[in-house]
Amino acid sequence: MKPFFKNITSVTAAAVMALCSFNAGFYAGADDEIPDKCVVHYDLSGEGIIIPEDKDGNPQSIEDIETDPNSSVYVTNVIPEREGYIFSCWTADNIAAYPAGTVMRVDTENVDLHPVWIDKEDENFHKVTFRVEKNGEIDKEAEKYVPAQNALKGRYILIPSWKFKQEGYDQKGWTDGVHEFDVETYILVGDEDIILRPNLKKIYKLRYSAGDYEGIVGASFQEYELAESFPTSLQAADRFSRIGYEIKNWHCITDGKDYEPNAVFIMPGSDVLIEPNWSPLRYTVVFSADKNNVKVPGYTGTAITAPECPITKEGYTFGGWQYGDETVQAGEEYTIKGAAPGLGIRFTAIWNEAGSDVTTTTVTDPVTTTTTTVTETTTTTVTETTTTSAPSETTTTTSAPVSDIAYGDSNCDEKVELADAILLMQSIANPDKYGVEGSDAKHLTRQGANNGDVDKSVVGITSGDALMIQEFLLKKINTLVPAEK
Repeated sequence: MKPFFKNITSVTAAAVMALCSFNAGFYAGADDEIPDKCVVHYDLSGEGIIIPEDKDGNPQSIEDIETDPNSSVYVTNVIPEREGYIFSCWTADNIAAYPAGTVMRVDTENVDLHPVWIDKEDENFHKVTFRVEKNGEIDKEAEKYVPAQNALKGRYILIPSWKFKQEGYDQKGWTDGVHEFDVETYILVGDEDIILRPNLKKIYKLRYSAGDYEGIVGASFQEYELAESFPTSLQAADRFSRIGYEIKNWHCITDGKDYEPNAVFIMPGSDVLIEPNWSPLRYTVVFSADKNNVKVPGYTGTAITAPECPITKEGYTFGGWQYGDETVQAGEEYTIKGAAPGLGIRFTAIWNEAGSDVTTTTVTDPVTTTTTTVTETTTTTVTETTTTSAPSETTTTTSAPVSDIAYGDSNCDEKVELADAILLMQSIANPDKYGVEGSDAKHLTRQGANNGDVDKSVVGITSGDALMIQEFLLKKINTLVPAEK
């Protein structure tokens, strides 16, 4: 593109500068000192200015406006008069135009508006050209969409909204080569011709990364294209998901600053990388023995002490607390690792029958007993849960091998997705509702348990199965089908 022509008047340049400052003020930083109120003052001190009566002969007035910072106000509809002149509009700097009745944006400072007048005897028109060039040549076909305008000094023109993009660029209004004009704003015409060109801004990449952390669930990277100086709203706090954590705010690696979710961000002249500042969640860890619960609060990554069991069972000794594939004894420390989104952490008491090495996991009455049995005809280990009327009546059942296993499809909907991992975690955290014998209509079925048992390092459903499904969805592992031995 050829160099911009510099034939805009000094008055016009001043007005444009005011317009640019006005627009930028809307995005004032959090550290800027912002007043409680701003005042829009109409300066009517010029010679010969009067406020006429309305059409019914009633007196009129033009009052100052008090408003909040970074807000919008309507410019007065009352038109002042001055002998020998025609009222045009209002301006703060003799250039940025605000016609009567239009909306004006107020940033964080007071605004003094004064009227702009057109001399009734002035007959000198000035040309405002919207120049569009391609490969250094004037694109006459394109300029048909933005025809030149002729106006007297003091008149205002509307910046058109037409865009003429080039590859790798986006257009943000128009420019004289020094100052920028947003579309649908007004500028005054001075006593010289004006040439404006598309204000082209180079497009850069705005990247979001969840960071190199354990426990990321779902998407971990997003990328967008945005032109330099264009505003955008940052992503909400639920853009990424991480077990045991929530997004507190966003950290921009590029400029080193922190931003609130959904905050306005102005794209700089470079690619940008943004990562979340993760904040640990607060959990109430439940230690459950039958219907007796002990609740211990703590945050992800911190250690809590497992409590003493609140009950005793005749004929049994307390064997500790179990959550998934992890067991802790009373008085031992447990470091909270977090749970899948929407789930809590619930340990259940395990019991050793007197004189036996068999451990039973007790949830609620009636007692649910978990045993491990190996059949004589297969090398497959099957875990079976049987509900009995009392601990002394515990039975052991052997399941036949399942021939058609859809590994990972724990909810049996013929596809592997995050819902499968969540169902497994729900069945662990709340077996009464979501376990194989659960009360919920969408509880884990026996077929679903076989499908979901993908972690063959441990027998039965554990948090490791849910983790493997998540790793499969994140493409960290290629298959859920166990390797043949």
